[in-house]
Amino acid sequence: MICLWNCQSSRGQQIGKHDEFEDRLLQMYLPQAHQDSLLLKEQLESLRQAIRQSDLDASSQFDLWFYLNQFNQTAAFPQIIPGDQQFKKDLAQFLTATEHSTLTQAATLAYFRQTYLEHLFNPPSRDRPFYQLNKQADLLGELMAYPFAEVNSLLEIGAGDGGFGLLLQLLFEIDQLYLNELDSNRLISMERQIQLLPKELPRPTIIQGSIDGIGLQEQMVEAVLIRNSLHHFEDPEPMLTDIKRHLVPGGRLYIFEEIRDPISGHQHCEKAMTEDEIRFLLQIEGYRWVQDYPLAADWQKVMVFEPEGLEN
Repeated sequence: MICLWNCQSSRGQQIGKHDEFEDRLLQMYLPQAHQDSLLLKEQLESLRQAIRQSDLDASSQFDLWFYLNQFNQTAAFPQIIPGDQQFKKDLAQFLTATEHSTLTQAATLAYFRQTYLEHLFNPPSRDRPFYQLNKQADLLGELMAYPFAEVNSLLEIGAGDGGFGLLLQLLFEIDQLYLNELDSNRLISMERQIQLLPKELPRPTIIQGSIDGIGLQEQMVEAVLIRNSLHHFEDPEPMLTDIKRHLVPGGRLYIFEEIRDPISGHQHCEKAMTEDEIRFLLQIEGYRWVQDYPLAADWQKVMVFEPEGLEN
């Protein structure tokens, strides 16, 4: 059983309002007992044994094996998502439709816990029997850095598995969240995570993007977030133009990037950009730099831009 521990987060202190973010996270995502985890491990082990003993060809066994591991159920293998859908048909040989649905949901929840919650919470200990937010967590620091307390509509571009966007919506109680992504496997992951949300919470809208467009129709938003994906844009000009079209007057573009830092030499990706390169790109595409929000590392930036020419 988990006892909920109320806290006054840094955001709550800043705006003078009790923040129930921690309570909602605990209620929604942390298990009430460990039995579900143990049962899931038994199911996974049974399935792995069945895969090993099956007469499936090597390619199908590979697909099935990495389907199990894409949700971080074990650290024994890399996290590789199969490139085709044959593994779904192969998986059906070992699980009924109901068992498949249960396993998929449990795996999705386990993935969310490991990817996000373990970085947000300090777990219980003998001296402190409560889960509580880890105030020093880099992930929490990034969440708190965004000034979205008054934002009612947000579009995240390149949302990946959608988990970070869901945390933003939960923290800031954003009414309308749009999650944009190109990769079909990640779109499936978003759908699975959304299915786990309590019914009383607003449902994000999943948007299939393209290399030259957001995928929104006529919807307008107050804020757009591009989180660590700007440097992967194949053609940033049409994307940045499309963003301007969907920002309300006074709306802002927030760019989080792990930048290439000439001073420290940090470069997390060969395509990483320097801060000056990002500012120059946005300037030539019709945006005005507003400010930066500092994060824990010098090479992590949340940069804020406004479209030129839009009335505030």
